Amino acid sequence: MKPRPRPIRYAVYTRQSVDGPDDFSSCDAQFAICRDFADASGEQELRWCQQRFDDPGHSGANLDRPGMRKLRKVVDLGGIDRIYAVALDRVTRNMRDAVVLLDEFEKAGVQLQFVHQPVHRHPDRRRQDARDGNDLPGFGQQVGRPRSDPRPREGAS
Repeated sequence: MKPRPRPIRYAVYTRQSVDGPDDFSSCDAQFAICRDFADASGEQELRWCQQRFDDPGHSGANLDRPGMRKLRKVVDLGGIDRIYAVALDRVTRNMRDAVVLLDEFEKAGVQLQFVHQPVHRHPDRRRQDARDGNDLPGFGQQVGRPRSDPRPREGAS
């Protein structure tokens, strides 16, 4: 008899900086999007960990948030194998914190997967993208990169 594949325990992390439950970006909406995404993957072994990791009304500028602390503790204890989030900017808006989390999760053997952003399977590529601010909405402004301005400049033809 063939051994059954080991279940992949997953968590969903959500954050909304403004606490407003009727918004499409609310923690409940993000949670539903992530659960639907996981279900649509077709991976039979996926099992939700039965815990919510939500931070409604919290900024992503630092990692000192109740849901994030709880998630990091569960990761440290080996309670999950994968984390789903809508996008990295829901997890953090700080590049240093992104690198810290990616390293932490990698060391624990936890895969971080974003619904609305490409997934780099190789950890070095994910870390490099985090350091460079690639594919990370809003991160360019933190390191002084000018935003693209689609308006024509005065005097330009």
